[in-house]
Amino acid sequence: MTTLENYVPPKTKVYKIPADKLTQASDLCLFSALNFWQSANYVREKGALHIAKGLLLLAIEELGKIVLLREAHGEQDRDYFSVDEKSFKSHKLKLEKGRKLFAKWGLDLDELEIPLTKEERERLWFVSWNEDTQEFERRLTGPTIVNIDAFQEMVRQGWNRMRQEEKFRLSKN
Repeated sequence: MTTLENYVPPKTKVYKIPADKLTQASDLCLFSALNFWQSANYVREKGALHIAKGLLLLAIEELGKIVLLREAHGEQDRDYFSVDEKSFKSHKLKLEKGRKLFAKWGLDLDELEIPLTKEERERLWFVSWNEDTQEFERRLTGPTIVNIDAFQEMVRQGWNRMRQEEKFRLSKN
């Protein structure tokens, strides 16, 4: 039996990343964000606006992951930097970092009036069980996706800005 006195919280796994891998991470995250954007474009054209919106959220998260890694590395000239696994895999954290990045560029995702939350992504994508009706359902009720084109364009602009920043960062090195 564990008592409070001898409780040791589980250790969080930490990734120790060579600093020279930051460019590789940025390239892969940019490519992944582009793939999410392209897939969103395809499913939007087929009428699956809810799936398109979820894919655009993932594109923003990939750009947020670049920010997360840049912040972990910092401006210091170090051989390695550390990122805890929980942060690296946190959809909420990466989305928030992506949102702040977009705001810095003057791309206000809030003006689209599209909820950008974990709950919204789950509502858009996943089948759930409704205890009240005793039925499986996809919860596609809620706010209408009225600005999907504007959302997609804003993500495209954000992707281009991040790509330009990465090119500039590499040219300084």
